[in-house]
Amino acid sequence: MDKFFKRTLVCAAVASAAAVGSANAAVQVVGDAVTFYGQAAGSVIYDIKDNQDNSMIADIESRIGFRGVVEFEDLAPNFIWQMEGGNANNGTNSGGLGVRDTYLGFDWEGFGNIKFGRQLVAAYNLVDAHTNPGTGGVFDSATDIGVAYEGRADHVIRYDSANWNGFTLSATLSGTAETFDAKTVSFAGAYQNDNMLLHAGYYDRGETEEKDVFINTTKLTTLELDGSDYWIVGAYFFLGDFTVNAAYRDASVDYAAGGSNSQESYSAAIQYTIDENWFVKAGYAHQGESSKSADFNGVDDSDTAITARVAYTLPSAILYFDVRDYDMDGEATSGDKTRLMFGTEYYW
Repeated sequence: MDKFFKRTLVCAAVASAAAVGSANAAVQVVGDAVTFYGQAAGSVIYDIKDNQDNSMIADIESRIGFRGVVEFEDLAPNFIWQMEGGNANNGTNSGGLGVRDTYLGFDWEGFGNIKFGRQLVAAYNLVDAHTNPGTGGVFDSATDIGVAYEGRADHVIRYDSANWNGFTLSATLSGTAETFDAKTVSFAGAYQNDNMLLHAGYYDRGETEEKDVFINTTKLTTLELDGSDYWIVGAYFFLGDFTVNAAYRDASVDYAAGGSNSQESYSAAIQYTIDENWFVKAGYAHQGESSKSADFNGVDDSDTAITARVAYTLPSAILYFDVRDYDMDGEATSGDKTRLMFGTEYYW
């Protein structure tokens, strides 16, 4: 389940457009130096599947965290830190505090901040911002070309600029835990005013990855990768009661044995705010057929998601009902399903 609130420039604007209040702020434990925050979130999900038995789960994604900003008299930058726990998932998650964004860093007024630890890579913030409601399984995917792009990762060094008259910049370095040859370099830039947000990003990873290529659950081959990258462009437009967004991503991979593969993805959504509490939203995402799909048993690996949401907002909370239709791998039906969801999220 993708989150309604995202702690990025992009999604702060989306949350504002959806008229979600902030009556319950994070709890200060030691002033700004130590604050406690979290969310109680979950949904009941009923999947109507084309070629399998239908199923229903109660998906719990509650999590908590601590963060702070410390000002020193004898040091110009502020010290910033965060420790965040993983999703509860009914106790099935494999980690606790520190599984999500957990870092240390320094923040300079007018310059921005530099942090190191477990974080999102810069370009993924843009990908994530175009996956609501429920289109991430199509737009945020590259399994067809045999690569797992980093989203949230360990050992990330990240720079986020200050806001320079509407312009912001982010850059990350990661992926070097085993060899620097596998380094991931990622950039994202944005411009925002009262009516629109424009952004673009680039991701590049080096060699030595080995990934399996799947069509649904069928393993086709294992490939050693000589490098992978993607670029993404997107925009949000704030048009009174309407918010419209769209993005395009072009992903590619080079195989160590020679040759390459690529795949394009599109995402779009429109939201209409009915009044101070209600809004409706529709989303669409499509991932085209990969350029090498014919080499993998001639299987069409294109995917499409069409989704809709009706939501009721309260200060620091949202209740929603989603209908999501997924058409995976072209004419194949083994991965196709319609998902019905009722969920709630409460933040402090």
